Amino acid sequence: MTREWAPENSKRFGRNDPAMWVKHSGYLGAYENDELVGAAIYYTQAGVGHLSELLVSAEQRGSGIGSALLDEFEQRARAAGCHKLTLKTYWDEKAVAFYRQHGYAVEAILYREVFGIDMCRMAKFVDGEPVTDEGH
Repeated sequence: MTREWAPENSKRFGRNDPAMWVKHSGYLGAYENDELVGAAIYYTQAGVGHLSELLVSAEQRGSGIGSALLDEFEQRARAAGCHKLTLKTYWDEKAVAFYRQHGYAVEAILYREVFGIDMCRMAKFVDGEPVTDEGH
């Protein structure tokens, strides 16, 4: 299959570098008094940074820890050459509002996605362009 993919990669992406498809995982932690109070898990692959998990302890929510972890994820994704950032979250007002405050837009609603709970996929481009489906 490598023989078939090489010309297609060169045609579509201007290069055929197998490393561009490698998934790189990252982990971030926020600590207070040596106690873990927030964490983020993400990966970068093929020019996209995907935030898999963003968790903040109940006592620390609203303190800015989630925003700081999200900002660090975005910085690391940019440094890795990502052009787009994505995440999946619960389709509820609080979660969606948090990410919208940070420039993310809903790309898709995923009905009954996880154990029957509605989720949504959100994204933003690192260059600040709005996520939209116009022209597609």
